[in-house]
Amino acid sequence: MPCAITETPVVGTILAEPVVVRVKDRKGRSFVDLPVTWTVSDRTGGVGESAGGGFSATFSTRLNSQGESSVIWRLGTVSGSQTITASVAGPGKGKSKTVTSTLDAMVVAGPPAELTVSPTQARVEVADRQDLDASVMDEFGNDVEDVVVAWSSAVLSVASVDTAGT
Repeated sequence: MPCAITETPVVGTILAEPVVVRVKDRKGRSFVDLPVTWTVSDRTGGVGESAGGGFSATFSTRLNSQGESSVIWRLGTVSGSQTITASVAGPGKGKSKTVTSTLDAMVVAGPPAELTVSPTQARVEVADRQDLDASVMDEFGNDVEDVVVAWSSAVLSVASVDTAGT
């Protein structure tokens, strides 16, 4: 696939550039008008013909006169590795075979959307301390890394909090 991901892909977004597959024979001649089946590994994402159109986990196109076919890839909502696959069945009888090409993307969480502090309740005696943990997630529930959480207490005469959340 003559395609490279030149951006940091974020869950649930549409890649800025289409994904393109080009199919040629051993002599460099382009195949034309063959069906291409596109599939994505994360079923919460999809592929389609345009950014404003519908997306599905499997989509069919045809090779154009240059032997190319392209789709728009909307990434799934789960961070981590995601893959798009293009499969083209060769022409002819007998020697025909299916050619498959894949493109992998390491997809990162989106911007912070939710903060969870634990424990949610605590009983603390005078002069005792309670450690707090914060989890930051994007809108799809993926952990967002490298987020600085600022801790404070609304009533310093009752409780103080240091920068580590204790």
